[in-house]
Amino acid sequence: MQVILISKPTVENLGPALKQITQEVYNNETLDDYLDTLSVLGNTNNLRDRSVLRHLGFSFLLVAADDTIRESLERTDLHHIVFDTIRRGFSGVILSGTVAQFKDAITECCDSNSTTDIRELYNEIYLALQSSGLRRIWTDTTTKKIVDGTFLIKVN
Repeated sequence: MQVILISKPTVENLGPALKQITQEVYNNETLDDYLDTLSVLGNTNNLRDRSVLRHLGFSFLLVAADDTIRESLERTDLHHIVFDTIRRGFSGVILSGTVAQFKDAITECCDSNSTTDIRELYNEIYLALQSSGLRRIWTDTTTKKIVDGTFLIKVN
């Protein structure tokens, strides 16, 4: 199984653009900061608000067993392009969606009813999103490592 982040947003232009329009200075060094700014502008003051999470998008290139890809597509509403690989029994897929869609997919696919393979796949996506600067959107979730080496992610 392989998970590669192929597209993520950049935020360096938001702060200067907002300063020109609002005369306010916003800290937008990370994606979490960017979501904080959007939540303030949208009067939600909650960076986990779905209306805020819909403003950022990501794309991943995945290679996994055919049945893992099929389960992923059945259980999520992420946009996808599936393609054959040179390895029999494995497919490639480009998964794209908003942060809201990925958060829903991760909590859906990292539960105790999921196969180890699907949990492993979405654990990797979760870690990639965290590494990209999205850490505070997960403060309403808990993770629990389990025997198979993956971890469960549950919304509190």
